Amino acid sequence: MFVLGLFVGFFWTPLDTLISEKSNKSNRSFAFGKRAGMIGKGNLVGSIISVIIFGLAIIFTPENLFLVYSPLILFAASNVLGGIIFHRKVDEELTYDKHIFNLFPSSVEPIMVSKEPVMPDSSVKPKNNLATGFFFGFSVLTIAFMLSSMNQSLAYPFFQVYLIEELKVEMPILVMLICFPAQVLSLLFAPKLGKIADKVNPVLGVAVVSGLGALVTWFIINSTSGLMFGFILLFDATFAWGGELNFTKCPQSNIKNPPWKNFWGGSVVKLIRCCFRPNSRRFGLG
Repeated sequence: MFVLGLFVGFFWTPLDTLISEKSNKSNRSFAFGKRAGMIGKGNLVGSIISVIIFGLAIIFTPENLFLVYSPLILFAASNVLGGIIFHRKVDEELTYDKHIFNLFPSSVEPIMVSKEPVMPDSSVKPKNNLATGFFFGFSVLTIAFMLSSMNQSLAYPFFQVYLIEELKVEMPILVMLICFPAQVLSLLFAPKLGKIADKVNPVLGVAVVSGLGALVTWFIINSTSGLMFGFILLFDATFAWGGELNFTKCPQSNIKNPPWKNFWGGSVVKLIRCCFRPNSRRFGLG
């Protein structure tokens, strides 16, 4: 599992950077939402196939362990197939800016030599101040994301315990059926959430989604049945994705980051997420 988690970290950070480079900053949340939607569709189809195979194997050939756990082989094969398709279909060098330049080269204005006198050095903002401002803002954003991840991490492990001990849902399969649909459906809603996130101020969006998430959590701990719990959990997971998609707009709302900063920033965020939410990738999250 350590090796699997290690290579997952190598996969997601470059992919997020690539999505950022290939998308327009005004539609970036939708791009990440589209990715989440495809993950949700894959999780749904894969879960149906694996449950059917696992169930049939347990019923008819429980002694055939290879067939019982064959979905793991399918998982590995699908990763290899996905890598081959990515290598053949995706041009990593082609970014959004390069694509626009290739389509409309005349839209790029030539460099004009100004006849105005050169501005004195005192009126030019030092680059050191810009760098300091960027890293200070990024540090604040990272701390906010860390606190958000800590909050979710503290809550999610207790959901299953709450279902079992308080709501008396003792069958493990029922616990899975209550929790899993909320995760998948929230991923399917992510493209729509991304469109909304692109149209609102990211700071306002994060504040609203965080408040709604806190309210929904209060409703969860006051639910009286497993069905009500699963229904409210859908809203909780959806608001969590809404907040995450708003976070994708925060760094580029006022600053256009070069690739190395996108990669470095993504690495820090992914490290925080892996530390505080080690099981999130199981559902295709974050």
